[in-house]
Amino acid sequence: MGILERLSNLPKTYHIAVGLLLVMVIGYVDYVTGFELRMELFYLVPISYVAWFVGQRIGIMFSLISLVTIVFSDIMAGKKYAQFTIEFWNGAMYFAFYIIVTVLLKLRKTLQQRESLIEELDRALNMNEELNSMLPICANCKKVRDDDEYRHKVEFYIDKHAKTTFSQGLCRECSAKLSSPGIDRDEMKPSC
Repeated sequence: MGILERLSNLPKTYHIAVGLLLVMVIGYVDYVTGFELRMELFYLVPISYVAWFVGQRIGIMFSLISLVTIVFSDIMAGKKYAQFTIEFWNGAMYFAFYIIVTVLLKLRKTLQQRESLIEELDRALNMNEELNSMLPICANCKKVRDDDEYRHKVEFYIDKHAKTTFSQGLCRECSAKLSSPGIDRDEMKPSC
């Protein structure tokens, strides 16, 4: 099992907690480095992480949380806003960029799921084609002839070619016949 599969099996709350921790760490580094060094690109890590493992809505929510963290770390670092509208515009652009990445990740995950479903359907169709081919079967004993001209029981042939196993039992009629006194059980078996 790959690392992505193992991570996918973890609870959503785990992924949300990891995402929040990553936002806080990046926010702290953003604060420490000051507002001159831009850290907005690094916020894509937790946004992408939660969008992939939790979902698109949570990814959008983390986009908003990251934007608030960016503004808060800039204010805490001492950034003075000359015009609030410019900072509002910049924040809106970051938010739009984060949402676009979140939507693209969701599309990529959906395409991967679609590809795996197509592969599964192809396998099922191939199996169905094997089962739909004509079987050369004896009219009397019901044994099937294989490619080497040997005769096998139907159960063996299907088990070998269709990767199917049989669970054998008796139907009501055969069970009643076999349990009746005076019935020769050897007469019930095929002659071949």
